Amino acid sequence: MRKVSVKENVYFYKVISGHCDDDRAIAILEIYLEGYRHTPYVINFHCRGDFYGGIPLSEGVLLFNTQTHLTELVNLHRPYFVRLCILKALEEEWDASTRQVNDFGMQFLTELNLDIAPITPKALQHK
Repeated sequence: MRKVSVKENVYFYKVISGHCDDDRAIAILEIYLEGYRHTPYVINFHCRGDFYGGIPLSEGVLLFNTQTHLTELVNLHRPYFVRLCILKALEEEWDASTRQVNDFGMQFLTELNLDIAPITPKALQHK
């Protein structure tokens, strides 16, 4: 597990990823407050993936920021994005005493003004 400090607290995190079917995959970020290893904040990113190229959010992918008009390297292993996810968890009032799951990681990326179309599974693009 890796460690990051946010607002004077120490957090540990890990990224887990796996393929679901065809072009669908999931990248999971688990965040633990120091001393609370059994009650993580879990954020699931249902994204496009393939068996050769891997899962973009775990490997790193350039996404266009619609606000700044720049491309950003998005990688769930980067402390920068882990910090943003921790701040999101705190905004959702996660206090580390209970496990909390956020199944809308891709929506969170759009809240950061990132264009997720390149990493959205084909099956979800037409809904």
